[in-house]
Amino acid sequence: MRQYLIKRLGLFLPTAFILTIIVFVLMAVVPGDPALAILSEGEASYTQRDLERLQRELGIDRPIDVQYFDWISGQWFAGKLRCLYTFGISCDYDEGWKTVVEEVRDSDEEIALAAAQLIESSAQLGDELKISLPAKIGGVVTGEFGNSFWFDAPVMKELGKRIPRTAQLAVMAIILATAFAIPLGILSAIRPDSWMDYSARAFTLAGISIPNFLLAILVLLFLIQMLGWYPPLGYVELWDNPVTNLKQMALPSIVLAFYDMAFIARVTRSSMMEVVREDYMRTARSKGLSERIVLIRHGMKNAILPVLTITGWQFGRLFEGTVIIETIFLIPGMGRILIDAVYQHDFPMIQAVIVIIGLSILTINLLVDLFYGWLDPRIRYN
Repeated sequence: MRQYLIKRLGLFLPTAFILTIIVFVLMAVVPGDPALAILSEGEASYTQRDLERLQRELGIDRPIDVQYFDWISGQWFAGKLRCLYTFGISCDYDEGWKTVVEEVRDSDEEIALAAAQLIESSAQLGDELKISLPAKIGGVVTGEFGNSFWFDAPVMKELGKRIPRTAQLAVMAIILATAFAIPLGILSAIRPDSWMDYSARAFTLAGISIPNFLLAILVLLFLIQMLGWYPPLGYVELWDNPVTNLKQMALPSIVLAFYDMAFIARVTRSSMMEVVREDYMRTARSKGLSERIVLIRHGMKNAILPVLTITGWQFGRLFEGTVIIETIFLIPGMGRILIDAVYQHDFPMIQAVIVIIGLSILTINLLVDLFYGWLDPRIRYN
């Protein structure tokens, strides 16, 4: 099992690294200038010098490879020194030498001390002097995605409040989906061509065909226009008021789970129909075992692998589906902030959300692979 785990991790890490490259490059080549968007938002006029100054402050004036290593491994490790606004100077970092340029832009204590030393020495723009500061690894490898262009605060400070909300929505949706879909798929498989089977197949066809966002709009229109009932929208923290929180999250969870219910039910039905025809199922019945034991202990155990694959994949996909659902139901999660970040050209926020969603999908797939090896020894030995 240890060797199997090492193999899976060996695939996980390079995939995660490639994910960060793809996300960063896509954000770098997308049209639009974040500095221009920020300046255009204000009422005051600005000059080309103001634009260049803001681009320098945001760090988007540098070559893309420098920006990437700055983002992935931290500004010190990438070789860029940013300092404090309060000191009014900044430094470029190059193999231990600092050149005084314009503004100090970071809150690191060591950088602040170095900037104070520069001020005390009456350094002028363009002066060079040696400051020995240790290289500091940070960035994405330590969970730091930099500062949001729009909020002017660390990205994870903003996302830290929103990730649990999106996770709660996704977890509630996958629990509802599996609790409903697996029994439905089993009943449909053991009673083929019955009213139960036809009903299940009609449900799965409808569930796969209707997009989540369209279903959400139709459900809200039906409840409000036809029934005159306004469902609770918005979000109250679970620990503040659990009852209100569950009421608010119930409808979006059901809507988000609808597609997954249909897909998992269809896969469960197909997998169980293959299993019920196997010889070992007839042997188990001939031994006098009850139908329930035969189905659960012998049938479902062997049919679960494809279902587990789809469930893990669907759970990862739920994080993508929350983007629109959160917007419709006014849930302030990662989806809502991603939509806002796209309109605001807040690249660090967009990159962070996409990377977190991607890593969530990779982690879930890794756990599914490990669970595979635990369920079926043949997989980990082969």
